[in-house]
Amino acid sequence: MIKADSIINAGDLLPNKFLLKGISVSETHAVGDCDEPFNIALAIRDGNDAGRTV
Repeated sequence: MIKADSIINAGDLLPNKFLLKGISVSETHAVGDCDEPFNIALAIRDGNDAGRTV
């Protein structure tokens, strides 16, 4: 454990579709932060929409 007065989130907020390249299935969907990082509510909605499409 490291003691600290504050914590700063320094994530890069860049899409990361690297894991999709290693999947050998006929159809994949990049959703949420994998596709376009923004906020958790839109990531959840994006996943829900993709699930309903499949």
